Amino acid sequence: MRVDEIRRTAGPVRLLMVGLVAFLCLAVISGMQATGADAANSGKARPNIVFIMSDDQRTDDMKWMPKTERLLGEVGTTFTRLLAPFPLCCPARMSVMTGQYPHNHGVDGNFPPEGYYGLSRKAQLNTLPVWLQRAGYRTSHIGKYLNGYGVLKPSEIPPGWTDWHGTIDQTSYDMFNYWVNDNGTVTKYGSDPWNEAVMTVSRKVANQEVTDYNDLKFSILQNLIVPFRGENSIFGETDPDDHQVDQMANRAVQFVRRSAPKGAPFFLQFAPPAPHREDLPESAGYRGINPRVPERYQQAVEQLEFPAEDELPSFDEADISDKPGLLADFAPLADQVNAPPLSGLAQLENYRRGRIGNLWALDDAVARLVAEIRDAGELGNTIFIFHSDNGWMMGEHRIVGDKYVPYEESLLVPTIIRGPGWPSGREVSHLTSNIDLARTILRAARVKAGRTQDGIDLRRLTEGKSKKRKAILIEATRSLFVLPGFPYQWDVPYHGVRTDRFKYVKWSNGGEELYDLANDPYEMKNLASDPTWSATRARLLSLANRLKSCKGEACVSR
Repeated sequence: MRVDEIRRTAGPVRLLMVGLVAFLCLAVISGMQATGADAANSGKARPNIVFIMSDDQRTDDMKWMPKTERLLGEVGTTFTRLLAPFPLCCPARMSVMTGQYPHNHGVDGNFPPEGYYGLSRKAQLNTLPVWLQRAGYRTSHIGKYLNGYGVLKPSEIPPGWTDWHGTIDQTSYDMFNYWVNDNGTVTKYGSDPWNEAVMTVSRKVANQEVTDYNDLKFSILQNLIVPFRGENSIFGETDPDDHQVDQMANRAVQFVRRSAPKGAPFFLQFAPPAPHREDLPESAGYRGINPRVPERYQQAVEQLEFPAEDELPSFDEADISDKPGLLADFAPLADQVNAPPLSGLAQLENYRRGRIGNLWALDDAVARLVAEIRDAGELGNTIFIFHSDNGWMMGEHRIVGDKYVPYEESLLVPTIIRGPGWPSGREVSHLTSNIDLARTILRAARVKAGRTQDGIDLRRLTEGKSKKRKAILIEATRSLFVLPGFPYQWDVPYHGVRTDRFKYVKWSNGGEELYDLANDPYEMKNLASDPTWSATRARLLSLANRLKSCKGEACVSR
């Protein structure tokens, strides 16, 4: 019987009794929901959380994502100075999953014995998805996970995930030829011979059969270059329907459709590879637009123009003699031949076109997700977090396409949060970090962490309830590549600090860098050896030395 019918047929007393019974029923139901393990955290009132992680995206790349800016940025909060303290895929992603600096979570690199297979079972059981799942969240991961995942056990599902669609190791970095573990079943896209060859190289690295960089080059030559050179399948297949960003978006949309009606809150980690370059095709000799783009954007990226005036002042820096010795010998971009026969400039142009086309595809995916959640009636109860694992160098200081180094383009990452309670159209310029994201998510979900948190809650910072930091640690706790002979001159560990005004870095080989970012935002003049700045250098070195072993609250310099 409807309420209006009760009102027509019942007297005041009966209406009061019906209301009292309804109230008691609701109270009983609420009491039932509040019992049992993790019950304090149960109920649909907790928000859904959609965490979108791009790969190797710079902050200034957001200009190529107008839909994301409109749907998330204009109605959410943008963090303009959020850093990845160790700007490398696996350490950065583990910081997001733990809320800890790399020196505390212990993931120091991408490649064996580091990366996914460097994690103990105990460590895997103590991460953000596990904490959320135990508290009643339906959890889904779609796309790239931690480097190395799946190469030895392609059907393995890491702890904490209710729904799993992880791309497998080096196939993750191919837009048309890749493997996906769909809840225990491996789905294969593109060329089987090419993917098998890529996995052969990956397995040799994972099993540590490759002992130095020359061994790796030989394995690539033996398994990729010699068998495929001259064949149409040298870089796999390019079926338009297989583009990885679109396929991962399909899975994300399907998860929302399945999960939204179930009542329990969900956590979706959507991590397509855009705009990461296609590594092994390039190593095997591919010299086209990289990464390859969806067919719908091919013509548009080919027609793009890149005016010189749009480049940063540090692009192809004229004088790099002030940089540490490991970088000071770089040739101008036109004289570099990192991918024969391409010059550094030509290689960067291929990267630009590929990155933009894939950012457009990612922009489409974000729009699809927002629309799907709106259609499900969950938009008002969903927090969206858009974030990149690390940045990317595009010719600044003569570095052709890479990360790891402690320059702004490598450290700073785009980060936007939209959802209930988050200010609309707000920009936050306080120093923040990827170690803050876990604590922010956990507070929103009302879930406790299983690890000591090094970060802060970004919501409290935005509300003015948390004091802003004075400094953030930056650190590369070990070399980028553990095999001897890796060709990059900057493959040297470092630690340092980033403050509102200054950046200081001490490299393990003795090199030092100090920049006054207020007056030199593009890091053109290294002040480390200038006696005028010796007191500043000493103060920042002391702060860096203190923070490099910090834990928990001690990591928050206020």
